[in-house]
Amino acid sequence: MKVKDENDVQDLQTRTEPSPDSLKQPASSSGKSSMVGLDDDIKKIKDRLTGGSSNLETLSVVGMGGIGKTTLTRKVFDDGFSVYHFHIRAWVTVSQEYNERELLLELLDSMKKPTDKLREKSFEQLAEYLYKTLKGTRYLIVLDDMWDTKVWDKVKRSFPNDKNGSRIMVTTRLENVGGYANSCSTPHHMRFLNEGESWNLFCENVFGKDGCPTELKQIGKKIVQNCQGLPLAIVVIAGLLSKATKTQHYWTYIGENLSSVIASNDDNCSKILSLSYKHLPHHLKGCFLYIGIFPEDSNICVSKLVKLWVGERLLKPVRSKRLEDVAREYLLELVDRNLILVHVEELHRQNQKPAGCMI
Repeated sequence: MKVKDENDVQDLQTRTEPSPDSLKQPASSSGKSSMVGLDDDIKKIKDRLTGGSSNLETLSVVGMGGIGKTTLTRKVFDDGFSVYHFHIRAWVTVSQEYNERELLLELLDSMKKPTDKLREKSFEQLAEYLYKTLKGTRYLIVLDDMWDTKVWDKVKRSFPNDKNGSRIMVTTRLENVGGYANSCSTPHHMRFLNEGESWNLFCENVFGKDGCPTELKQIGKKIVQNCQGLPLAIVVIAGLLSKATKTQHYWTYIGENLSSVIASNDDNCSKILSLSYKHLPHHLKGCFLYIGIFPEDSNICVSKLVKLWVGERLLKPVRSKRLEDVAREYLLELVDRNLILVHVEELHRQNQKPAGCMI
């Protein structure tokens, strides 16, 4: 579904939320997961982690849920060069509901530090212990799936800056959180898979090392194209097709009913969607759900959407502001939460307001 103004200046596209590990392939014999595409992203992140300033720096990886933030970060975290370059590496998943003490304990546990005797200590004591543990070392810390800037404010004091090239990585689907924690240039924004990467991901999940049969190639590519580079959609549908009868008739049915098939065959889709929805403030929930009245993949004029939101009284009045301006602010909030994708990204990133485009 695309949202755009009448002059086609700016397109916005709502996306379903992929799972956090949706770029992962079936585990290999070594127990490690492989990953399709994004080699250029891996190289850029490695360069930013191991180059640049000797000061402690934080790099945020930002994108909608499941687009591959966690998988990409894990790939860099486990890379042999990272293992060699950093004396200490630690990983903790923050998520929406977190306990600050537990986060510090999990970080220490990730460093293979015995935490049994530490469980009775206060947050302040644990923060000091973590600081002393990291002091004098070059470390890499990952704070995965962060939703709140308050988390960063609480834990950042536990990370010493010895000016030896230590790094912290934060993954988040919220632009404001990524920008708040990020200290080295700009956050790394995840991209969607291109056509070739999507097809490779699909084939590896359906056929493994075997290639796609000729008679299924055309309908298979149509299915992949309709996934629009979304890893979750590709992985879910590939998982279903890998277990089903591989016939043209069945694959055609799947292709014609893609959205309903994905929704009914993978609980993870609902979980990921609900995470982003539950985190929305009340004033945005109705507006986000309202977009669902438009047909899937249809174009929506921004001005039309604004008028509908105003007409349906979905907006909370703000003193000295027109309801139309409030509506556009709501729309940008949804963009910043990676629930609506700006097709012309530069317009949003530079906060430009070209003629005819009101957002």
